[in-house]
Amino acid sequence: MAESRKEPLIESILESLGIPFAFYQYKDYKTSHPPKPPYIVYRATGEQAGGADYKILLVRKDIEIELYTDKFDAGLERTIERALYPFEWEKEERFNSDEALYQTTYKFTITEKIRKDN
Repeated sequence: MAESRKEPLIESILESLGIPFAFYQYKDYKTSHPPKPPYIVYRATGEQAGGADYKILLVRKDIEIELYTDKFDAGLERTIERALYPFEWEKEERFNSDEALYQTTYKFTITEKIRKDN
């Protein structure tokens, strides 16, 4: 994935949490392991553009934030949910038995207004 696809708004939210995070995947994942849990991986899973009069005025981006922990941590989840207060989100939880990790995924959409060049 290109570095340009990183989302500055999402990165600023994740930085405020103080948990290691990466865009799409940890770069050295194939040669070593991700950090010790908890850690986060996020990605943009899709984009939709819309507007009027043959001009793109809005871009909606679908975002997924995946929290990985080695034990269930309701307090950490609440902290993340408070950080995501500007967005309407969906939450999914599952246990990955192969890696012995809990995965909590938050899915939401951000909308960006495109500035008109005059």
